[in-house]
Amino acid sequence: NFAICPNLFRDVILHLASLDFSYFLSNILPSFLELPFDDPRIIPFLMTVPLINSDDFTLNSYNEIKIPDLKRFNETLRPIILNNINKFNDVIYDKHGVWIENENSWIQDSDQKIHAIIEDWNLPDFNVLKKSLIRSQRIKNVMNIQLQMLKCLQYVLNDEDFLSPEIMNLILKLSFQQNFYIASTAISLC
Repeated sequence: NFAICPNLFRDVILHLASLDFSYFLSNILPSFLELPFDDPRIIPFLMTVPLINSDDFTLNSYNEIKIPDLKRFNETLRPIILNNINKFNDVIYDKHGVWIENENSWIQDSDQKIHAIIEDWNLPDFNVLKKSLIRSQRIKNVMNIQLQMLKCLQYVLNDEDFLSPEIMNLILKLSFQQNFYIASTAISLC
């Protein structure tokens, strides 16, 4: 069962790709692409996409990885990811998280800068507004289909896709999602 130990299955899939990437593209990749997108085997497969696209994989694979083969891999995945973009509809947006690594310094620094501008420009109409922020939560679940799809987007989407208002709206919405890992991954795409 791929849902029990997804990292182990990810590593096996990655190893198979490393042994002979052309064979992997022709014989193993189609098996994953034929699966329903809610099949537990999809998530370990999606987990391999960023790793396969890494310099480390290209440099240290058992056989040489050709750039055209890597492009073909990503182009093959693109329609599958785009056809299943509706999986992001399951993400709850009712609480907007704030992704801040060093929360106090950012907020205090920003407050001080804004206060200085208000005083310098002599803007008397602004009052102090206290607003409490909801911090993003670190909900680590590797079996989260949205997170794994999001990690693949930078490799499978082309420039035209990033110009799409629907895709950009989705990425921006995900960047303030309450799950820290989803939000931080989306921010890296912005």
